[in-house]
Amino acid sequence: VDVVAATAATIETITIGLAVAVQGGDRSTGQTDPPEAPAEPGEETPGGVPADDTTGGGEDSSTFSLTGAGSISINVVRGDTLASIVASSVDSSDLVTVRATDATTIHAIAGALSLTIGGDGGAAVGVSIAVNDVRHATRAVVEDAPITAAGVVVDADSSAEIIVLALAGSGNVETGSGSDLRVTGAGAVAVNLVSTIVEAVILGASPVIAATGDIDVLAADATAIIADAGAVAIQLSGGSGRSVTVGAAVGANDVTTEVTSAIDVVPATAVTASGKLTVATETATNIMTLSLGVAGAVTAGSGGGASFAGAGSGSGNSIHTKSAAALSGAVVQAG
Repeated sequence: VDVVAATAATIETITIGLAVAVQGGDRSTGQTDPPEAPAEPGEETPGGVPADDTTGGGEDSSTFSLTGAGSISINVVRGDTLASIVASSVDSSDLVTVRATDATTIHAIAGALSLTIGGDGGAAVGVSIAVNDVRHATRAVVEDAPITAAGVVVDADSSAEIIVLALAGSGNVETGSGSDLRVTGAGAVAVNLVSTIVEAVILGASPVIAATGDIDVLAADATAIIADAGAVAIQLSGGSGRSVTVGAAVGANDVTTEVTSAIDVVPATAVTASGKLTVATETATNIMTLSLGVAGAVTAGSGGGASFAGAGSGSGNSIHTKSAAALSGAVVQAG
C-alpha cells in the first residue's frame, strides 16, 4: 500500500536592463560642426552686414546626460504537500508507505548596465535586484488508522535549491574639457527567504503493527543557497570637474526550518515491530554568498577638481532550525 504525494517547482529567470547614451558636441561653442571663419573687418558677412573689428564665439554651453538601467527578478513559491492515512483500517502483507516529498528549484539572473559616453557631465546609474521567497509545508501523517502490514514507513522529505546572480554595472566616459559634475553609481542586491515545515507523524489511538519488518518514521529537510551580488562603477574623465563614483553590493539570506518526526499516541497504544523501530529527523542547510563592490575614477584634466570613489559590499545570513524526534504514549515492542 503506497500513499504518496510529491510536488516539484522549478523557476528559471533571466532579467537584463541596458541603457546607453552617446553625447557629442563641444563645451566652448555648443556646436557639433566647426564654426565658419569670421569675416575680416569691413567685409560683409553672409547676411550682408559689415563685420565688426571684434567677432564673438558662440555662447558657452554644456551637455549633461542622465542614463539609468535597472532589472528586478522576484520569485515567490507557496505550497503544502500532504500524504496521509486518516481514520482508515489497513491490513496488508506488503509494506505500507506514506510518503510526502517536495523539491523546489530557483535559478535567477538579474543584470543591469548603464553607460554614458561623451558630453561634459552626466550621471549613469545601474541597479539590479533579485528576490526569492519560498514557503512550503511537507507532511506525512498516519492518524487514528489501525495498520497491520509487513512493514510501515512514514516519510516526509523537503528540498530547496536557490542559485541567484545579481549584477550591476555603470560607466561614465566624459570626452569634453569642462568642469561639470559627473556621477556614476552601480548597485546589486540579492535576497533569499526560505521557510519550510517538514513533519512525519503517527497520531491517535490505533495500533500500528509491522508483522515481519520495521517501522520507520522519518523527516528530512535540505536547503542550499548560492547567492552572488556584484556591482562595478567606472568613471573616466578628460576634464577637470567633480566626479562621484559609487559601487555597492548586498546579499541577504534567511532560512527557517522546522523538522519533526514523532509517534505521539494515546497512552497504552500498541506500536509493534518485528524488526527495528526508527524515529529520526535530518536537517542540512548550506549557504554560499559572494558580494563584490568595485568603484574607480580616472581624471586626466589639468585644472582643479575633486573626485570621490567609494565601493562597499556586505552579506548577512540567518539560519533558524528546529529539529525534533519524539516517542510518546506508545507501548513499544520491537525486535
